[in-house]
Amino acid sequence: MGIAIAVIFYAYIASTRLLTIEYSEADASFSAHKVMEYMIGDLRKSPQVITANPQNITFWYQDLNNNGTVESNETITYSWTGGTIDAVTKTIGGSSVILANDILSFSLTYETPSAVKLVKIVITAGKNNILSTLESSVYLRNM
Repeated sequence: MGIAIAVIFYAYIASTRLLTIEYSEADASFSAHKVMEYMIGDLRKSPQVITANPQNITFWYQDLNNNGTVESNETITYSWTGGTIDAVTKTIGGSSVILANDILSFSLTYETPSAVKLVKIVITAGKNNILSTLESSVYLRNM
């Protein structure tokens, strides 16, 4: 009887550890996918990039009042803090929201930095030594 209980207990512990590893892997992958999905969707709608750097980008999202000029409430910035926080934030008109934590690297490259038409995005998320890297490219609207 005691041996059967010990076997069941150790099987339970092993399955709990495996489940924890699977959740960590899924969490890292979900974080990277969420950031990538938001960025691609927003950039595809953008008519103009305002600033383009390796770890942040600000672009005109939409002309809310149809006056043809870029205003602060019509822009979106995606940025990666790096360091100990490792968060990617999305800022719209001065209000920031953390989209994902545990982002280990975040890289933006541009075909032509002075006149951005194509943005290449590489995101690596990780937790508990489990990494998930995503890469994608997106063209801006009407480009």
